[in-house]
Amino acid sequence: MNEETDRGVSRRDFLRMAAVAGASVTLAGGMGGLLGACGATEESTTTTAGVTTTAGVTTTAGVTTTAGVTTTVKPAEKVLKIGDVMPFSGPYGFYGPAMKPGLEVYAELLNEDGGVVIGSDAYKVELKFPDDGADPKRHPTVAQELIDWGANANVGSFTAFGAFIEVIGPRKILHVGQMTSGVNLASSPYFIGGSCEWGLVLQVCYLAQEITNAECLGMICYDWQAIQHDKVRNQALSGQDGLFPDTPFATGKCKIVENAVVTSGSQDFGGYLTKFKDQGVDLILCDFGPGDYALLAKQAANLGYKFEYCQGGSMTDLKAFMELGGADAVQGMMTNAPTPQWFKNSKVDQAHIDMANRITERLEERLGQPLNQQYHGGFEWNLNHLSILLQLYKAVGSTDPDAVMEEVIGFKVSDFSGPSTFGGERAWGEKARIKPTNLQLKRIEGDGFVYAGDKPMPTEW
Repeated sequence: MNEETDRGVSRRDFLRMAAVAGASVTLAGGMGGLLGACGATEESTTTTAGVTTTAGVTTTAGVTTTAGVTTTVKPAEKVLKIGDVMPFSGPYGFYGPAMKPGLEVYAELLNEDGGVVIGSDAYKVELKFPDDGADPKRHPTVAQELIDWGANANVGSFTAFGAFIEVIGPRKILHVGQMTSGVNLASSPYFIGGSCEWGLVLQVCYLAQEITNAECLGMICYDWQAIQHDKVRNQALSGQDGLFPDTPFATGKCKIVENAVVTSGSQDFGGYLTKFKDQGVDLILCDFGPGDYALLAKQAANLGYKFEYCQGGSMTDLKAFMELGGADAVQGMMTNAPTPQWFKNSKVDQAHIDMANRITERLEERLGQPLNQQYHGGFEWNLNHLSILLQLYKAVGSTDPDAVMEEVIGFKVSDFSGPSTFGGERAWGEKARIKPTNLQLKRIEGDGFVYAGDKPMPTEW
């Protein structure tokens, strides 16, 4: 990536703005501490993924290997149009460029293998990346863009809910995204939850405590996240209403102090950090955006405090993150960024490991970044959402959205983070169709990431 871009965000601009521009894992179904400071983009891009087409017919034949199924197929004769609405502009405009390359490469490889076999047909995957600017007012516009394009589905979005779902729903465009309190499952019949907003954060707390053996957890969040984090705290202390009574938080092995709630836009964390220190906190869950997550560690180090840190999101442009927080201060900070090749406790099937290796190798060539410095969040997010969608299509043998939605409740998947069963009825009601999030935390060590631990998430939470 170039340091200066015509429409992207330069590293210099990023270091000036990132502290206030980041979004956390809960931002309208967000991606957490994702950090991407460079790369130009257009508002809308269609990817044919390296396959030559004439009137929608590919000229490439091959062997398709998807989700463990290997089938010799004729050249793909149909097109699967997949949207990925993301912010490519505005204060969160570094998210889109960070997420886009991985999904593009995934589609390229699927198409190079001859397409995706669904029923008796082979499909090539085309992508479009409408820019929502992380602005809810633009949701109807980007939704209409997908409708006009003839999209089959949308994956990966984290800011486009509400009006977006209301517009694409009547057109039966499937949407795979994060389940949040803003989604009404009863009135969103074509929504598929790729994860749960508060369940993910809760499970990160469990895993981080296990890794660090912490004795006291403190959670810090923006004011607009307060309700969600109160729920996480209460669920942890109650053993999820008695569902898991033996967790360290439920038994008292690890205390949880009162949540620290920061006014959105504030960057002075000294008072909160001092209170945490006085309360004996040794592990901080911070669901700030990327810049503020780095600044939190920097300010703690300046005060002479040492904490363990974790977050539910993923970050990229690790070099910029380290520059902002200080190379020494950010050492050991953990982020949830599943990499299929690195799982130990979640049994990722070999087909997905092989595909993940191909994706990361191509990204290494394209981005000039080694695996341990790349953005890995796509393997839990937009790449995984596409993988889930393709497995549903294969299970019903067609791309019919009504047939897919009949299948999804209780559906068993085995994707880039391992096996899961759609559930969440206890959390979201009888219409729940939410995929648990199998976690993998990484630490910053030196100038890259290393494996810290992983944990499969239960079907009910």
